Amino acid sequence: QTLEELTDLQQECLDRFGNLPIEVVNLFEVVKLKQLCRQCYVEKIEAGDKGVTLAFYRKTFPNPEALIGYVMTHKAFVRLRPDQSLAFLKAWKTPTLRVQGITQILMDLITLAKERGDNEQPRR
Repeated sequence: QTLEELTDLQQECLDRFGNLPIEVVNLFEVVKLKQLCRQCYVEKIEAGDKGVTLAFYRKTFPNPEALIGYVMTHKAFVRLRPDQSLAFLKAWKTPTLRVQGITQILMDLITLAKERGDNEQPRR
């Protein structure tokens, strides 16, 4: 499903059942994050109190030059680790803010991945 289809499904559930339990809302957020991850080649997200680490599928990113530029531009809080993962040193106050922050990071990475014209999604 696309993000638009997921949003439509969530809206349909709201219309049909009213306010959704927090578990269902969280499930929609997880599915959304997974869809975004596929678009920017992120295989794994590790989030904690001090920040988030993103590991890339096969430890590669389709546009390494743009990724290095992104890291250099945001060097105050982004680190490229020896294992080719990205560490974002940002403490979000609530889980909701953490999900929003990770969503924005993934959107940024999608933009970087597409700058090279690479629209093919990785095979898994």
